Amino acid sequence: MSGDNIARAPDAEVVRAQAASWLLRRRDYDVWTEEDQCALDRWLDESLAHRIAYLRLEAIWRDADRLTILRPRSERRVVATLRRFIPTLARITVSFVVAATLAYGVYFYISSPVERTYATGVGEHKVVTLADGSRIELNTDTSLQMRSGTTDRHVTLARGEAYFKITHNARAPFVVETGNYRVVDLGTEFVLRQDNGKLNIDLVEGSARFESSDADGSKQRSIVLTSGDAVVATADSLSLKRKSADQMADSLGWRRGMLVFHRTPLAEVVAEYNRYNAQKIEIVDQSIAQRTITATLPVNDIEAFARIADNFFGLHVTRRGNNIAVSR
Repeated sequence: MSGDNIARAPDAEVVRAQAASWLLRRRDYDVWTEEDQCALDRWLDESLAHRIAYLRLEAIWRDADRLTILRPRSERRVVATLRRFIPTLARITVSFVVAATLAYGVYFYISSPVERTYATGVGEHKVVTLADGSRIELNTDTSLQMRSGTTDRHVTLARGEAYFKITHNARAPFVVETGNYRVVDLGTEFVLRQDNGKLNIDLVEGSARFESSDADGSKQRSIVLTSGDAVVATADSLSLKRKSADQMADSLGWRRGMLVFHRTPLAEVVAEYNRYNAQKIEIVDQSIAQRTITATLPVNDIEAFARIADNFFGLHVTRRGNNIAVSR
């Protein structure tokens, strides 16, 4: 009988350590993919002991509401602590051991926010899913830094364009900052695009507070945006207009790999295509730069643009090395 106890003890210890490892990975503000979830589900389905250990840990974490985010390296410390102390504390209940261990990790790491950088190259598209269910999609040539802690979630958009679908949390506001502008989530789905000194904000759903200030911080402005609001801000101007649902959907065409143009000047069409492709388009004859185009085209298929320009708009398309030249 004692031999059976000795044989089972290491397995129970390992299960508790694995459960702690899975919970910390799941709770961290990191990318949690469908593959990660499938791997966790498989582990839970392997045995009833796995599921019980994980659910007990999760219940303890939920009761201790302040224990929300740990650095990834705290996972290794928690597992190591479990391995070291559980054999010597066999008479203490599992719940007590796990709660004490989690508190030990939090003591060292809860005060330090988690910081990460996400970026895409030209033509790339990346989706980041946060542990709270919030979703960020990075468009072409985009870079942002995210800092998440117990009291705030903060993103700095360095360049490019990103779509945000945010799970609202009044205790940890989600703020996106770029230059002298800030967007504070109030339960929101929105898009920010920052390039060439101009900021575009489309409020797709919900509401958000838009804040701006002068370069020296002397003049502060604040506007509450609601669904359909669109802001265009430059160093010298700030405008607010309304967009229809169809217009909002068109501006988000890049999320499904398409660019949507409605009577758009050729110069703007070319500029958009050049954002997504290493191969560039050049307007040789400026007399055609304001000719308008209506079309829906793949973001990475520059040859599709060339065929439409040639066959439907009667423009002359030639190759110049790796690039494309368009003229009358």
